Amino acid sequence: MQITVDKNKNGKVVIKAKASKDDVLHAKKHALSHLGEHITAPGFRKGKAPTHIVEELVKTDKLVEEILSHVSEDAYIQALNEHKIVPISRPSVNIPSLKDVKTQEEATKVLWPDITKNGVEIEITTFVMPEIDLGKWKDVVKKVKLEEPKKEAKKTKTKKGKNDDEKSQEKQEEKVQKTPEQLERELEDKMIEALVNRIKFEIADELIEGEADQMIYRQAETVQKLGINYEDYLKMQNKSWEDVRTETKVEAEKVVRARFIISEIAKELEGELGDDPKIQDVIDYLKKLNKGEEKTSVKSAAKEKKSAKKPSKTTKKAEK
Repeated sequence: MQITVDKNKNGKVVIKAKASKDDVLHAKKHALSHLGEHITAPGFRKGKAPTHIVEELVKTDKLVEEILSHVSEDAYIQALNEHKIVPISRPSVNIPSLKDVKTQEEATKVLWPDITKNGVEIEITTFVMPEIDLGKWKDVVKKVKLEEPKKEAKKTKTKKGKNDDEKSQEKQEEKVQKTPEQLERELEDKMIEALVNRIKFEIADELIEGEADQMIYRQAETVQKLGINYEDYLKMQNKSWEDVRTETKVEAEKVVRARFIISEIAKELEGELGDDPKIQDVIDYLKKLNKGEEKTSVKSAAKEKKSAKKPSKTTKKAEK
């Protein structure tokens, strides 16, 4: 099968496959075998009918659909292997010759039996990690500082007869206290926000659209669990679907950018944080980096790894 791949630095990958007549016939054989598993033909047990009988019993549009599915899967796997593509999303398939076709019946007429003689062209779109230059990301993290706790006036009850000066003296200023957990979370958010604002790279619109769809779906699901129709909820908020989509896309882009940046940092830190560092491992590292503790923590982790590999004297004696 002839495969060409167009990779964009924003993460979008378009795979163009030209399946020959032989590729289609090969896919047809697999398609009939798969469809035959569910066919019960007169004189045969279910799934045991010969291929030529299965072909007579199966509807043409169903057969064509199954053939295209097999051809697409073969093309996709071939492209991934040959071009070392690591997808981060499910692929979508497009048949250029069906551009103006609207129904399944029309599609079948266009493709069948032509594809068994001339093959078929397929376009597959998928997405990979976009190209990201992290730059001096560690400096960005180190510069993040939490704001000093704000102060607020605390009013106390005053006794009757006191003048204004005495009353004002009874007002005390106290710091707004935050829990350690709140401060940690605030630091995480500020570090990620700083990285997102500093590290610029292109992202395919489809990735942002997909994230926005998921966010809107989750919001609608939450609202409906409360017994409120989502359309009514939007009316109460004086918002249209377009308003929600526009607002959500802004947040979705931030989420996607943050996710990609953290993933890229994780790749860079694989030697320090282990073979497959998780998101929380990276976040913990960022916090230690911000506080100037990362060197100690990395050395400790390295020592633990080394001691774990090194057998103890007791183990050596036991082995003897």
